[in-house]
Amino acid sequence: MSTQAQPLIDRLFKLKLTITTVESCTAGLLASLLSEHPKAGSLLESGLVTYTPESKMDLLGIHPDIFKEYNLTSEKVAKEMVLGAAKLTRANTVIATTGVLDDTAEPEIPAGTVCFAWLYKRDATQPELFTRTHVFSGSEKERCQQAALYALRLAAELYEQHVT
Repeated sequence: MSTQAQPLIDRLFKLKLTITTVESCTAGLLASLLSEHPKAGSLLESGLVTYTPESKMDLLGIHPDIFKEYNLTSEKVAKEMVLGAAKLTRANTVIATTGVLDDTAEPEIPAGTVCFAWLYKRDATQPELFTRTHVFSGSEKERCQQAALYALRLAAELYEQHVT
């Protein structure tokens, strides 16, 4: 397990979160990191990789107009991803990533730009939903690793600050 991920995953485990990931640019890295925890079965419920717009539409029910209006790399798409995945899972936490990690990004979106969403289900009340955008530096692989660690760190921080 990544030595950087271990304390973050331990923290999520102590918070008793059950997690579903829905990933685009991180392509399953979040789920992979979570699965390496010794008690992964009580932490990770499921992981979806929805890399293409078509998979986001087919699996998560995102309307095609969202991509035209907001672009794939947007907090709106990340939000729609967690909302779609939340309908498919019993997990109490859903984490989404969408972005551009390579250097072939669109001119208006810098390479390393990743949009995130975190959704926390709370009993009978409305879920808590948060979004963020962050630009990571380094190689494509380093950006991916940084994005995954950021998603895990913020999953715990947002929960502790706003949900508990």
